[in-house]
Amino acid sequence: FFFFKDTATTEIYTRSIVGSVRCVQETVARVFQHYVNIGKYDVVLLGKLAIDDSSEQTAQILSGLLNASLATNANKITFNKTGDIDVSQEGDQGVEQVKLLTKPAIIS
Repeated sequence: FFFFKDTATTEIYTRSIVGSVRCVQETVARVFQHYVNIGKYDVVLLGKLAIDDSSEQTAQILSGLLNASLATNANKITFNKTGDIDVSQEGDQGVEQVKLLTKPAIIS
């Protein structure tokens, strides 16, 4: 899991959080919320495997807790000079382009 702020990158190794104990998605999201609030990160990249048993709820919950923009099933991420983030998002209807305008942006 990566947290980005301008040119700084912080990688959080979550084995100690999740480990072999089954965690509730909201608990993991609240831990990440704490990191984002302290670090004032602009972008959070989350995977879906091993974080919440592939249910992909943690990113959505984190987005709600932070009132942040969200893109799931990201295929390609482009950071524009204007500060916007363009994300190609895979779905049932194919690839869709999403523009994330607010920060922090949650991408999974």
